[in-house]
Amino acid sequence: MVTSWSPEKQDALELFVQPRKGLTETIYHRTALDGYTSLTAFITGPYRVSKSVDHYECILAIATDFGIAGVISYLKKLLYGYNTYTSQVRRVHFVWEIQTLDIAVAAQPLLNSLLSDDVLDDGYISWVF
Repeated sequence: MVTSWSPEKQDALELFVQPRKGLTETIYHRTALDGYTSLTAFITGPYRVSKSVDHYECILAIATDFGIAGVISYLKKLLYGYNTYTSQVRRVHFVWEIQTLDIAVAAQPLLNSLLSDDVLDDGYISWVF
């Protein structure tokens, strides 16, 4: 699942991968040493219409296990809108149910990145985890 989001051109694409078989297993083995790898890829999509939630003040985001990967990029966009005064979002409630701590450890840098990007008004946006 893609977890990167930026209003500008990106040089890298961040993925959160649950290793299973085939491609995801290969990606896992290539990243096992330092958590990063460089791969050539062809990407298509998205295939569904994305709805803007910038006009709401309070957002509820729910994820389970690796589903967090789909929520991270939305949260990054919401935070960007808050920091640039292009969104009315003021409070984000994020509920994340996990089965094992391995997933939480893997996603920790992504969540920490969200919190460190909340710089406007001394981190005034209300995050509820």
